[in-house]
Amino acid sequence: MGEFIIMNIDQPIPISGKDKKILIIGLGQIGFSNAEYMSSLGLKVDGYDINDKAVKRALDAKIIQNKATSFSDYDYYIICISTHNPEKMYMPFLDGLFQIAHRIKNEGKTNALVGIDSTITRGTSNKILKILEHRLHVSHVPHRFYINEQIEHGVKQTRVLGGCESCCVKEAVHFYNELLNIPLHIVTPIDIAELTKVVENSYRFMEIAFAEELKIVCDNSNVDFKELRQAINTKWNIEILDAKEGIGGHCLPKDSQMFLDLTKNILPHSLLETAKIIDSRYRRHIDLLQNTTVSEPYENNLVPDQSLTAETISSLKNEFNVTETDVKAYLYSIIKKIIDEDPELVKNTVYPKQDSR
Repeated sequence: MGEFIIMNIDQPIPISGKDKKILIIGLGQIGFSNAEYMSSLGLKVDGYDINDKAVKRALDAKIIQNKATSFSDYDYYIICISTHNPEKMYMPFLDGLFQIAHRIKNEGKTNALVGIDSTITRGTSNKILKILEHRLHVSHVPHRFYINEQIEHGVKQTRVLGGCESCCVKEAVHFYNELLNIPLHIVTPIDIAELTKVVENSYRFMEIAFAEELKIVCDNSNVDFKELRQAINTKWNIEILDAKEGIGGHCLPKDSQMFLDLTKNILPHSLLETAKIIDSRYRRHIDLLQNTTVSEPYENNLVPDQSLTAETISSLKNEFNVTETDVKAYLYSIIKKIIDEDPELVKNTVYPKQDSR
């Protein structure tokens, strides 16, 4: 059962915490915001990132004191690296995380805390603990941060905390609550913490996808989506989101894929699979609405499934790890781009002239 720890607002940092050294590993949005917050408390913060530009940005902003060249002699290792595939940003990728763990194993300080803020799949924390041979403590506190509302929803907001062992929980509570003044919701086992962010973003994905589906229906039924949405949202327990440009970034697509991977051997079908299809169709829908240079006959004939064999579609699905609808939507976008650049060429290709003989 979860346990809340309510912090004392703006409590002073314990004297024992002032001389502790923190290493932020990964200085993207998660790492940068963590370093900014921790340095504002007067803590000793260094940074590490494989991207020199990210390190320079943090140094120029004076949110880290030094670029770490070694992982030795730190009391807290806060892992904030991206967990998406660099080549397929919508797909989970944990290799970098395990590489960091092996380096900490070789260089890290005994009894230090490894705090994983990055989004991870179930079972990852215990794999990290095994790599470290429990020479260091391991906790997972999934990052929460909304850049547009940093006061209410910045680093200092209620966070879920789990630890691999009770000693890990104790060390993590000391760091995140007593040193950083962050209110915590403690969970056991650590699997609950690992699933929290994945499920949060999966649920958000479906909320957005429903709004996109409703927008498609409204646009094709001569109904004002905005007016309908406002009317529905007058009910106290309903909040339909706005439908914008599609589900962007990498967090929601990646994290929802983590949940889909978890359900593969449990459920034959998933709402998330349909939500991903809806998002793909919605992107095609808004592309049609925004792009008026294509005439109606082309729009009706730009569905690639009639010219692609089942083997080709299957090959593309496997190569890019996407659904059949995604394949068709991507090809549709490519064809639309060709039409925009050279309509006559496509016209002759799609509708070849018939021999009059």
